[in-house]
Amino acid sequence: MPRTMTAHVEDALAERVDELAKRLDRPRGWLISKALEQFVELEDTRDRLTREGIASLRAGKSVPHEDVRAWAESLSTKKPLSFPKEKRGA
Repeated sequence: MPRTMTAHVEDALAERVDELAKRLDRPRGWLISKALEQFVELEDTRDRLTREGIASLRAGKSVPHEDVRAWAESLSTKKPLSFPKEKRGA
């Protein structure tokens, strides 16, 4: 069931939302709902991945900085390296 929420935004952002809603021929509320849905999904994913990364580090799993750096530098060459493997206690 839909709920009404209130948010205070700067005038410039409100104008941009109104302009985009008009161009898309959609109500302002629909646009705001979609934007909020995407933002929450993105932040949930970011939070989950951060927690997973911290758990991996606490479990002793990591990729040494030197290996990542060598891989990153190889990306612009004709023979890029494969992504380095994780090492326990690295």
